[in-house]
Amino acid sequence: MAGNNSGDRETVITKRVVWISPMKSVLIAGKNEAEVEKIREEISKEFNAHTIRSPEELAGLAEKPDLILLDHTFTEHSGIDFLKQILEKHNLPVLMLAPPDDDTCVLETLKLGDYSYLVKTANYYHLLNLSVKRALERIQKLKDMKHAIVALRTQVTELEKRLGISQKNVVQAPPQKKPKSIYEEIASRLKNGEIGLPSIPQISVKFREMVKKGASVQELTNLLKHDAAISASLIRISNSPYYRGVSKNSTLEQAITRLGTNEAKMQVDLIANKSLYTNMGQEHEQVAKSLWNHSLACAYACKLVTEIAGSKDSEEAFTMGLLHDIGKLGLLKIICELEASGKMARKAERTDLQNMLDANHCEFGTTLLKSWQFPEEYLPITMYHSKLEAVDPVPKSLMVVHFANVLAKSMGYGQALPEDTKLENTRSWQFLKLDSEKIPILRDQVEKLMGDWGKVLDGSAG
Repeated sequence: MAGNNSGDRETVITKRVVWISPMKSVLIAGKNEAEVEKIREEISKEFNAHTIRSPEELAGLAEKPDLILLDHTFTEHSGIDFLKQILEKHNLPVLMLAPPDDDTCVLETLKLGDYSYLVKTANYYHLLNLSVKRALERIQKLKDMKHAIVALRTQVTELEKRLGISQKNVVQAPPQKKPKSIYEEIASRLKNGEIGLPSIPQISVKFREMVKKGASVQELTNLLKHDAAISASLIRISNSPYYRGVSKNSTLEQAITRLGTNEAKMQVDLIANKSLYTNMGQEHEQVAKSLWNHSLACAYACKLVTEIAGSKDSEEAFTMGLLHDIGKLGLLKIICELEASGKMARKAERTDLQNMLDANHCEFGTTLLKSWQFPEEYLPITMYHSKLEAVDPVPKSLMVVHFANVLAKSMGYGQALPEDTKLENTRSWQFLKLDSEKIPILRDQVEKLMGDWGKVLDGSAG
């Protein structure tokens, strides 16, 4: 009787056994004790987290981690020397925590190998678990691909044996060095100092700073009068139908007074940015023109959406929309420079170029804005304008730019959207809680502004 009961219990227990995949282990390598502990607390919610304070501690670990989370402060050389050590001796996957104010760490990480990185922005703690998950998923996909290749080779070998094909008779092609991708070539040349990051006209940066500090119209006039192109364009814009007063402005001071300092700041950003889209060479002229039209349409849409939503930051939203794709422009300018100087290994084909710009413009645009010393609230705009799911919580300004970006594309400014895309169903529009009947009005207003300002900026209206 007792034996039967014991057997019954064993049967029940066996039926209840469920295999649970073990938690992945993450090793945090960092110097700052308080910061490392904060990272460990966040990571421990979903992973087995361990920490080390020096490179020597890695050798003493009983088991290898599934991923190393490497902080740039871990060594004097931004952790890059430790990354090389991992690559040479341990072959472990790494997620680099890069500084927000220095792109060298990111570029060096990319140069060493196919590693992931996370820029330490103000709220990067919230992105840690998501970034670790994606890095691990990417690693697993690579492993699966290698296993599939090995299995395929085995099948081919078996088939050759059945067909009587001798391996001695198979002519082996000499191994070929894999050519660098366009972005790898750019990263390498940036690191070696052969090219520099594109720069925005400093007068635009200075003007923004002066407006923020409450400079007078006279002080702003004294600054801008040194740039004849910006001065002439501002006067022309102030006399356009959109702003035109009773009399016609003929001086820069009159133009700034009519526009107002905030509106003048917006227009200076516009004029300065337009100058960056010129001199691209005949081969890339059409790409640059398409990028400019998309950025301008997105900027106007941002301004209009912000005004409809009742916000007072429409000028700031305009500039955010104008700069959201600046990474594409920056990469395109570097490619033009390399091709013109004969330093590019090969000409960039249109499809390859578009794919490269799409894949890398978010990170590169964020790097550009940092080098241009733009406020920190601009960085999520360049980094996440097309991937809201990577940010939590999502700033309202990012929602505005996301919707404006989709709206501009739906109007033919930029890459085409799927035909079944409904703007009122986008996450950003639903977040803004605006009436869907406003969308056709927004389209009409953006279209009108694009036509009017195109004439003004080209000097064909005034």
